[in-house]
Amino acid sequence: MTAFWDRTPIVLWNTVYLERAVKALRERGEVIPDDLVAHLSPLGWEHINLTGDYAWKPGTGTRRRPLRQLRLPMSPDEPNP
Repeated sequence: MTAFWDRTPIVLWNTVYLERAVKALRERGEVIPDDLVAHLSPLGWEHINLTGDYAWKPGTGTRRRPLRQLRLPMSPDEPNP
C-alpha cells in the first residue's frame, strides 16, 4: 500500500488535468454540470505506471514546463484517440 504522501504528486497532476479537461470540453460547448464536477476525484492513480524507486526531493523539478496536450476527440461524435 502506498502512503498518501507518495501519491501527492499524482493527485496534483490529476487535479491540473481534470481542470483542463473540463474547461476544454466546456469551451467546445459540452454541457458539464458543476454538481457532476463536484463528484470527480483526483485520487485515482491506476493509470500511472509506478515502476522503480522515486525520490521526491523538495525544491527540485519545480520549474514550469509545458503541459502535455489533452487527448480529446475532434468532435463529440468521434471516439477518444
